[in-house]
Amino acid sequence: MVKRKLGKLGGLIVVLGLLVACPALSGCRPKAPPLVLTPPWQAGEFSRLDVSDSTTGGRLGSWDTEVERDPAGGGYVLSMWTNLPGASEHSDVTVSAADLAPSLLEYQGEVGEAKTMYVLRAAYAGGKVTITATKDGVGQPVPTVKLPKGLYFDNEQFTFVLRALPLAEGFQATLNVIVTKNATKMQISVVVGAAESVTVPAGTFSCWPVELVGLGQKAWIAVDDPHQLVQYSSGSGAIISKLTEFRPGP
Repeated sequence: MVKRKLGKLGGLIVVLGLLVACPALSGCRPKAPPLVLTPPWQAGEFSRLDVSDSTTGGRLGSWDTEVERDPAGGGYVLSMWTNLPGASEHSDVTVSAADLAPSLLEYQGEVGEAKTMYVLRAAYAGGKVTITATKDGVGQPVPTVKLPKGLYFDNEQFTFVLRALPLAEGFQATLNVIVTKNATKMQISVVVGAAESVTVPAGTFSCWPVELVGLGQKAWIAVDDPHQLVQYSSGSGAIISKLTEFRPGP
């Protein structure tokens, strides 16, 4: 995740600034027919991407993801770590195995020279998200977010959701996303182009290019199982993340 100044609740919004450019919507409505998501991973999966400045080629940091089974249920815990100069984040999202609906987000982020620490917990239940947050141990006021109808996902699990979509050339979908760090809800439209060959440090992969419409961001998801995230660009291509290590789990 790229370094940035803090807004409400820290404002560290998803991987590499995902959704920063999106306006909040008063009501999110899913497209019909409903999406069917198929998680392609196994418990124990680990991936690492190197984050670089695409202009200079200079390395900025790392972005790690991990999948484990939810010990309290039949779902998954989807984890993400980002480490960049002046900013580090760690999030765990507990989700249903059936449709990846989130039930709990736990987040911790440290930012800036002062190493300001933000801790957030978001519980999904009863048609709403109840969020508690602290800044350097001091409680912060956070509004409750009413959940949209249909499928919805936490912002911190978004790249995992892309992997579980039925991607194919011409595929389009609009996803309801809850940005718990900012206590807002949004919609993101994705469009898939023709398969491309992408070479990264981890190898060469045939990938579906997935454009996040209007955000200047793009993800390349492997065509073959387990559909790992191979490359990601943000800032209209200014920041590029490339897969360097992938372990599929047992």
